[in-house]
Amino acid sequence: MAPGSVQERLDAIEPVIRRICAVAGTPGISVWVSYRGEIAHRANYGFADIEAQSATTSDTVYPIGTMAKALTATRRGVIETLSGMSFGRFLEEKLLRPLGMSHTSFDALPGQTDEPGLAKPYAAMDDASAHLMPFPPVHDGTIMAPAMGGRSSADDLLRYSMALLAARCDEASGKKADVIRHAVKQLSGHIFTAPGTLEKSYAFGFYRTQLPNTVLGMGWNSIYVDRMPTLIPRGHAGPVIAHGGSLPGHHVAMALLPELDSSVVVCTNSIAPGDVGMGQSPCLGGADRDAVAI
Repeated sequence: MAPGSVQERLDAIEPVIRRICAVAGTPGISVWVSYRGEIAHRANYGFADIEAQSATTSDTVYPIGTMAKALTATRRGVIETLSGMSFGRFLEEKLLRPLGMSHTSFDALPGQTDEPGLAKPYAAMDDASAHLMPFPPVHDGTIMAPAMGGRSSADDLLRYSMALLAARCDEASGKKADVIRHAVKQLSGHIFTAPGTLEKSYAFGFYRTQLPNTVLGMGWNSIYVDRMPTLIPRGHAGPVIAHGGSLPGHHVAMALLPELDSSVVVCTNSIAPGDVGMGQSPCLGGADRDAVAI
């Protein structure tokens, strides 16, 4: 269990999260945080289905868009040729089920918007009102499945983030990981985007940013402001390793702070005038924001 100070700080930001969602036109949001190998915070606000007044829950499923890259970081064609299985089936057998990610799938949606527990997609208008959208047909069997075809819950994505952090730690200490291998390579920087003393780089499926800094790849909020906010940790925090994912009507984000052994997952069901997921996820893992762009 997280120390009281951490839990209290996370609980105290509920009004802020609700206000951000109201301003951005986000009907539902799930916010989950891990700390030192345990779930430190789980919160679900708003509605997965406005018309039915169905609230978001721990089991609410969201399409994850380009967050799928963080699960794959590989080539679909190679997997299907060598395994003899579809991309989605291979991922389910080798990664999702061993990690207990029972709400994650790349299968086509049966009945689309009628699937129980699925967060419906909405578009936020300029006045923050939400309008229902159709689900985009991106799933296993379509060309973009490995890049943006999956769906998952905040619970499952946090499981994956915790497994990544644990595998990285095991590998660094010489232990063999059971499910996730080469985690150190996956989370290390390989393409460096700018010269400087503070790292900004791209790993396999994740952006890396050394704090204090603006976060590389931090959604599309940069189109609304002159400059992005600098994240300033309370103490040494190491790099933020993060990625977001979006499809019309949904946005999710994941942020890892390996040196704090903490991770954050934010899932929403709208394309809003502001990137709610990536705007919040790095901050909730232990960093303070300045007031530059908020």
